[in-house]
Amino acid sequence: MVDKDAYLRAVCRYIVLNPVRAGLVAHPRQWAWSSYGATAGEAPLPTFLTVDWVLSLRDTPARAAAEDRYRRFVDAGLAETMMPLRLASSPLVLEDATLVTPLRERIRAAAAHEEIPRAQRFALRPQLSAIFAGAPAGADRDLCCARAVREHGYTLRAVAAYLGVHYSTVSRALARGERKVSA
Repeated sequence: MVDKDAYLRAVCRYIVLNPVRAGLVAHPRQWAWSSYGATAGEAPLPTFLTVDWVLSLRDTPARAAAEDRYRRFVDAGLAETMMPLRLASSPLVLEDATLVTPLRERIRAAAAHEEIPRAQRFALRPQLSAIFAGAPAGADRDLCCARAVREHGYTLRAVAAYLGVHYSTVSRALARGERKVSA
């Protein structure tokens, strides 16, 4: 999920620069499988490719000017050493601070839909270290096991590996934690 045009532009540039960063070509126009040439107006536009939305991201009405602006934008990315997508807090979400809280609520609501892949349903879940912070043992730990598995989608094996115990131990802790929550 990408929010805001600035992030979408960064993603578009990141994608066409991948072959360059991998050392396969010196410029994205040299990569035969790239959409760069068609988007930049340097190659014919295949019928299956739509580039108008990419070119419109900078509010440039004339197509030739938009293509030129796109070429300059991508060229500017050639000099970047930092990978912009590595700054994202999640591999599935590129966001700004104002988006995170409402997005977490939407993802939490979607977590109940089994047809949505697990990685997407639990994209913004907290780390296990945050869930278990301050709960070294006993009832608190049981509740944390229940939260980790039921609310945040961690598997019994993942929780067990984190705690350094067998997954059957986590299963029993989960059952105790759920009994405490329902009591």
